[in-house]
Amino acid sequence: MNKPMTRKQASHICDHYQFIAGMAFDPAVPGTSPVLGVMVAPFSEEAQREFIDDMDLLGYTDLNAFDVDGGYDVIVLSRYLQDEEICVWMDLRSFVKQNMARVVQQRKKCMPAATGDKVVV
Repeated sequence: MNKPMTRKQASHICDHYQFIAGMAFDPAVPGTSPVLGVMVAPFSEEAQREFIDDMDLLGYTDLNAFDVDGGYDVIVLSRYLQDEEICVWMDLRSFVKQNMARVVQQRKKCMPAATGDKVVV
């Protein structure tokens, strides 16, 4: 079972997983866009739904508008292709577990190759 994080913890993790933007959201579920982003969200399922509803309706959302006494989580965001106004998401932990090999491969693509003391970009 996932546990809530502090906002600082969630932000740190979120920053380190931005490289998955553009990956297939879930190859087993056709009809979704590539990952649009990784973001900090409220931890509770109900608050996450409200958070994503704002994203659906407004095209953005403000974490500060939510009472997050229950803590934070990091989510991976996509959209349904048939109706791009509808967002689909899953928590980052689940995404990484389900896509470990692809996440590692994507991470390697985004890392600069080290050659001796020089970094090739």
